[in-house]
Amino acid sequence: MSSNNVLDAYNLVGTDGHHQVLFLGGYTAHSTNTNTTYDRNIISNEISIVKRIKRNDVVPVIQRVDWTSGTPYNYFNSKQGNVEDASYAYYALASNGIVYLCLSNNDKNRSDLSLQIASTTEPSHSVGIQKYSDGYTWMALFKIDYTLSKFLTSNWIPVPILENLFSEFNTGNSLNGLATDICGSSAGVLG
Repeated sequence: MSSNNVLDAYNLVGTDGHHQVLFLGGYTAHSTNTNTTYDRNIISNEISIVKRIKRNDVVPVIQRVDWTSGTPYNYFNSKQGNVEDASYAYYALASNGIVYLCLSNNDKNRSDLSLQIASTTEPSHSVGIQKYSDGYTWMALFKIDYTLSKFLTSNWIPVPILENLFSEFNTGNSLNGLATDICGSSAGVLG
């Protein structure tokens, strides 16, 4: 799902006219879904618990990837979309609760050396971009704070909504814009 679709879905939750509910009940549906009024009435009569989902009950998530020493990480490739090496993550959650984006995975930033060198130095800076002794360059993206911690699980990392920072009204502040400012027009591409 694209980030625009995630933001659109998130913006529907808890807004006027868009009420989502979760319910649990004891009804077992027929093997064929007829979706008749009779079926809906039976389901309504069997509901045990109803919970209205509010804006603070949801947050976008990404698959959890913990930083682990000895693991090779892919570099973020804004041009290719990281589709060629889906088995290697280009981000990681460090033990300090900060999610980092891998910008380079070898000392020379060479594509022929990509994924051949494992990360051995855990990123630990809190803002900006830093190169570490293992040749990896990481950018601090966000910290899992109190408001996000309730969504952090063994499988998922919550992602904060940055709609005010990355909006059409503030076009100068984007991840691609930041990378281009730092790396030039070849940002996100190894050579």
